[in-house]
Amino acid sequence: MKKTLALTLGLMVLAAGLAIYIFVVEKKPAPAAPPGEWQPTLVLEQGNTVDQVTLVRPSDKIVFHVVPGTNLWKITAPVQALAHPIYVDMMIRDIVQMQREKLIDLDPVDLAKYQLDKPQGEIIAHYTNGRPDTRVLIGKLNYNQDHLFAKLAGQPTVFLIKPDVAQYLEAPLDEFRSKALFLSLANNVLSVEIKIEDPALKQMFPYSIEPKLVVQKQPGARPQWVIVSPIHENAEFGKVKEFFNKLTRVQAAKVFDASGEGLARYGLDQPSARIVFTLLDGDKEEIDFGAHDAETGAVYARNTLLTQVVPISGQLFSYLMNNNFRGDKILADIKVVNVSSLSLEFPGTPEKNLTINKEKAMVFYFAGDPESKATGQQLSFIFAPFMANDVFFINQVEPLPVQKYGLEPGNLKIKVYDGENLALDVVLGDTVTQNGTTGTYVKDNLRKCIVFSPANLYDKMPLSKESLKATPEDLEKIEKRRLRRNK
Repeated sequence: MKKTLALTLGLMVLAAGLAIYIFVVEKKPAPAAPPGEWQPTLVLEQGNTVDQVTLVRPSDKIVFHVVPGTNLWKITAPVQALAHPIYVDMMIRDIVQMQREKLIDLDPVDLAKYQLDKPQGEIIAHYTNGRPDTRVLIGKLNYNQDHLFAKLAGQPTVFLIKPDVAQYLEAPLDEFRSKALFLSLANNVLSVEIKIEDPALKQMFPYSIEPKLVVQKQPGARPQWVIVSPIHENAEFGKVKEFFNKLTRVQAAKVFDASGEGLARYGLDQPSARIVFTLLDGDKEEIDFGAHDAETGAVYARNTLLTQVVPISGQLFSYLMNNNFRGDKILADIKVVNVSSLSLEFPGTPEKNLTINKEKAMVFYFAGDPESKATGQQLSFIFAPFMANDVFFINQVEPLPVQKYGLEPGNLKIKVYDGENLALDVVLGDTVTQNGTTGTYVKDNLRKCIVFSPANLYDKMPLSKESLKATPEDLEKIEKRRLRRNK
């Protein structure tokens, strides 16, 4: 019995020693967190600008790039598309501001318990300064379901991050896409070229300018847009601004991916029209327009930098093609014109012709009768109709169909000079009533176009010497004002 007891005690001692050995040697605990109070730190390297972000997900890999010269992002894989400005901006912000909320394990033995052996996703941040990419592996939710386990590739430490980024690992690709057409900012555009390629379309857009319209930004404190081809005149700033506003606000309910031979389905293999933007850095961005959708009336459009096809409304397409950036008034502002002479010519009745020259401020005389005077105020009634009415462009392509509108030889020719420069050169043709609107056809020789002014211009202007001739009282008032100013 003593032997049995001794054997039992020996076995117990051996078992205890083995247990201690296993606990001490084989069950090596994970190192503790570093001493001192832990403060959350940013996951990405501070002081560096991120210009590319990649989401590696179980189903796909999405790559985002910053559009050069802007704060916009575009998707470059698995499709080429403009990124949704709000959703993707929020994602980038969440990634850049991502923090190590708490250290969990400095040297984990088993990554599987954090699902970091096979992460549910990976976020890769690329920096503009060439520093190595930061790769963040995303594991499962922690036990409280309020944080995600994460670690950096190549580093052992496991930490917790807020669960905000999980939504981006699960969202469908369409969530990240913008349905927009235009990538650049208006401020970065140097010129715009609009060209209609399909002859059939040219008949649909009477206000368009052929063969192509080019507007160019002129440098300055407040940039001025100028039409440089095929005519040359200042563009209407409000029209340029509205043009860009409409383009940047395009948001289709659905977009389609197409490239190569697939473009033929949307009529984009041979575009019917195109808009080409030249950027300040010399790069170009082109938007092509293809076929009409018979059911919806939409027109398929595509930014050639992207693979996505965007259906836009037929109304927007008409606006883009018809927009000629020209001012809607024949004479924008007579105040900037220092009138030196004015002539009225009546083809067929030369006895009615008048030439009026400037004598001094606000006083003019009739050629051939210097004793007869007219005042600047009286002459302003000739200018007023050309400033008051927004005109409708009828034809802007030479040779202009002048016979059709009674403009050859015309009923009245008006020329206004500012020194040696022509400030106004128009021919008035037929006055007609269309759809309840009475108006006069006008050939604007300076702007090389025919317009329809919604008013009977002949009734609006004093066109005879008798109606323009100033009274002695009129001239006396002007002289008194002149003397008061000179005191």
